[in-house]
Amino acid sequence: MPKKHTLFGEKRFKRISSRGVFTRPKLMLAGRLKGKIVKQYHGLVASQERARLTRLIDSYQKKLAQIGITVLPTEIKFGISLKNGKSQLKLIQPLVPEKAILLNYLKTCNGNEALLALEKTLEALDKIKKFNSKGETKIGIDATLSNLAIINGKITLIDIYPAFLKNAEEITTNEILDRVGQRSARILKFILPKNAYTFAEKRINQRLNAQYMQKRITLKFQKLRPELKPEFIKIMNKWLEN
Repeated sequence: MPKKHTLFGEKRFKRISSRGVFTRPKLMLAGRLKGKIVKQYHGLVASQERARLTRLIDSYQKKLAQIGITVLPTEIKFGISLKNGKSQLKLIQPLVPEKAILLNYLKTCNGNEALLALEKTLEALDKIKKFNSKGETKIGIDATLSNLAIINGKITLIDIYPAFLKNAEEITTNEILDRVGQRSARILKFILPKNAYTFAEKRINQRLNAQYMQKRITLKFQKLRPELKPEFIKIMNKWLEN
């Protein structure tokens, strides 16, 4: 990972967000990755785990594309191995304009654009709901306003890790607990491991439940644009009944 900002150090990146639960995205200002976003995830990955994570994230991207979910192009990398053989997961992506991220987009768009954005978001989740009803493989997304963007008129998933996939390659509760940035969650794993794994399993199951995510994201829309609440609820009910 590039050097951190110090008084004498080279400023090769700047942090562009402090909101992430699992990572703090950085914009590269110099070097081979100049202009790219690097997401370095909390927690260290053992050498034997790197191959599994690569397969999981790759399978997740392919499965999302298969069912018609637009995903921001993402390159999977691992940081330089440390002495103990462990390294950090890094995802490299193109820069998304700040105004395109749904959290910011909804603050400035007009009413019709906000309604259309919800329509497209719930439609994407409906595709997941239909896919999950057909077989053993289950997939989900963390549908929050900061994880989605409007790019070329399409709802685009810009945060693909944790990869919520249950299949031959599937997400584990340890991935939630080891990568989460919240200190309280990491401490919980050691103090009350049973409670911690229950928390992680619940988080995974919620993301795999497309109908739950449809309700959850609609509430986020309502919070940002309360004047459109009746119209948002009408759109949500239409998709829930679909």
